[in-house]
Amino acid sequence: DTKQQLQSEQRQRQAAHGQLLEADTQVQSLLSEISDKKSEIEALKQHADRFQSDFQRERQRADTFEYKLSESQSRVTAAQQAAADEDAHVRALQAELQDFRS
Repeated sequence: DTKQQLQSEQRQRQAAHGQLLEADTQVQSLLSEISDKKSEIEALKQHADRFQSDFQRERQRADTFEYKLSESQSRVTAAQQAAADEDAHVRALQAELQDFRS
């Protein structure tokens, strides 16, 4: 009876050992998957950082372009005003000349 009990305990220990080995294999597999996912996350973070950097650079270029466009529009407006003033001056001189001729 003791021999059977010892054999039964031996079988239980062997079964438990097998279960531990299987659990260890599963844990190692999960750790490997976690490591892979961490690598993927890091790659995505780096991609996001590059995208953010590119976006900021393009935003800065757009801001610079908008500023230069605004400056150009101001110069055009000033030139148009100067041309209108000059045109008015020429008309006034022509009117004086016409009056003088009359």
